[in-house]
Amino acid sequence: MSRRLSISQILSLTASSPSPPPLFHLFSKSKKTNSNRPQSPPLTLPAQIQSTGVVTAKRPFGSFAFMFLEDATTTKRLQCIVPTPPHQTNNNQSEFVFSESKRKDELPAVGERITVHGTLVKGRGKTAVELHVDDWAFAGRSPQQRQQEEAAANAAQIDEATADRSRDVAASSSLTSQRTAALSRLRAAFDLAFRLRLADEGATAVTVPVLTRVDTEAGGGGTPFRLDAVGQHFFAPQSAHSARAKEAQPPTPAAPPVSLTVSSQLHLEPLAASLGSVFSIAPQFRAEASHGARHLAEFTMLEYEQTLLGEADVRAGGSVVMRQLELLLSSVVHGVAARPGVDVDWDYVAGDEGDTRHRAVELYATTDGECWPRITFAEAVQTLGLPATTNDLSRPAEARLVDEVGGGVRPVFVTDWPAATKPPYMLQSEDGDTVDCFDLLVPGVGELAGGSAREYRHARIGQNGLLPHWYRTLRLTHG
Repeated sequence: MSRRLSISQILSLTASSPSPPPLFHLFSKSKKTNSNRPQSPPLTLPAQIQSTGVVTAKRPFGSFAFMFLEDATTTKRLQCIVPTPPHQTNNNQSEFVFSESKRKDELPAVGERITVHGTLVKGRGKTAVELHVDDWAFAGRSPQQRQQEEAAANAAQIDEATADRSRDVAASSSLTSQRTAALSRLRAAFDLAFRLRLADEGATAVTVPVLTRVDTEAGGGGTPFRLDAVGQHFFAPQSAHSARAKEAQPPTPAAPPVSLTVSSQLHLEPLAASLGSVFSIAPQFRAEASHGARHLAEFTMLEYEQTLLGEADVRAGGSVVMRQLELLLSSVVHGVAARPGVDVDWDYVAGDEGDTRHRAVELYATTDGECWPRITFAEAVQTLGLPATTNDLSRPAEARLVDEVGGGVRPVFVTDWPAATKPPYMLQSEDGDTVDCFDLLVPGVGELAGGSAREYRHARIGQNGLLPHWYRTLRLTHG
């Protein structure tokens, strides 16, 4: 039975081994070791092991193919020798025989994350061990799966560009298509399901402004559309008579800038102080190019502001919100999928992937005793092998994290983000370095939802001076 080890464990458990002739080497970039890790039983070479890492280099050499693997546990890399494919001799011993025509095609590409299985034997050099790879597999999605997803994403972007042009009424033929009709019915089903579920939980649906001056004052959340003062350039041009009449009037102070809302959160919090839990399903606007699903200029967002009563709920903070989000999404997806006739629209929107509805039900499945995986931002950075100074996750990093932590089949919560990158209304840790918030990453989508516990300590809210006075006073009169 093979042992599953990280590269740092392989090196530490074989560091004192003698050095016979090698086939490949381990190269060190650092002399540091992590003495705080739990000690594993020593390895007796040769040993059957498996390890997971990212391919950082590869090359054929004679009748062998070499690969270098790295992971986030050490700065050193492991050089592997890979048969393509292995052939059996008469005495059932594996000998490394390579097909020259297939070697390059069968090796993973640089940057792929793979799991290797094989025999670790002694080598030559200070950290001389070598892994004879018997088999390897992609850790997550294979290149073929990613190519299919990229092709689907490109097709979706074409559809989105068509939808973007549909703002021109003269070019709105796409609005009469069967796909648009099916998508609209499906969207209406989800809208109703969310409203009914949240109403059952005692939340009140509210209407929030589209034109606002407050939702960007907290910082973060996207680039807003700024609008000119009403009566000047925003509405229809004035007639010559009204323009001359206006010039004769004394000048008035310039009106404060008005924006299209990028978030309703700062409207929902005051309402929650009097109504209890509230939510809105409303259009939001961000100054984006609108050429992809992650950069829409106009979209609809569900925002839910919940009042947590009791000291235990306040201490639990984001953990309570994450669990409620799990149950909310699971309930809504299952409810919509079970509605009569919805399968026709769902499968039509999905195109050739007729089982998408069933995959969605499995993806968002949860039970009372089961939670989706959770990982802190610091742990995510370490898992992905990113620099310690990283303060955000790119879309490829999100996809890798979902593969690594969720197996590519389960949503993943990333919690405790750096405070410097988040708005000041989020609940800070005692040292002030992180905030109690999360992003929910979903396979094939990326970030789907986010949430946080609110800072309730008035002294900390006033420290940065970024939030308006009226917001800070909410914590005085309502907790």
